Amino acid sequence: MAKSPAVDSEVSALLAQAAHAWSSGRAETAETLLEQACTRDPKRVEVLVTLGSIRTTAGRAAEALPLLRRAVSLRPDLAVAHGNLGLALCALGQHRDALASLTRATRLAPSDATAFYNLGNGLHAAGDAAAACTAFETALRLAPAFAEAHFNLGTLRREAGDR
Repeated sequence: MAKSPAVDSEVSALLAQAAHAWSSGRAETAETLLEQACTRDPKRVEVLVTLGSIRTTAGRAAEALPLLRRAVSLRPDLAVAHGNLGLALCALGQHRDALASLTRATRLAPSDATAFYNLGNGLHAAGDAAAACTAFETALRLAPAFAEAHFNLGTLRREAGDR
């Protein structure tokens, strides 16, 4: 059954309001708006990914997991869904599954520096510093001014004794 244009428009408005609330530092309001959007359209991938990301950022990755898994099942070709799922899994210490999702994100979006940056963080958390360095280097090839990638790569190199 197709959703009505009215529901689609309402969900789009809720997404816009949530984005504004988030950018204004009102995370709880953004989450509430996204929950309303999810209730209206539980298959809207953008809502699932955004709500999952907010919950992961808030330290509630376990709550984010079902949303992000649903997003990936609905849109297996969407890199950001895989990336956010990987971040949530990593936050929960599920490194093997996290790395699979983060790697999938880089394969789906090979020119996305953030995907490689997230993979680098996941590899570092899993204890693979050498592979993490490679991922950060790839992120920097794609986005030379990516400050966080420079910082993390430098930190890993310093820890390894490289100068």
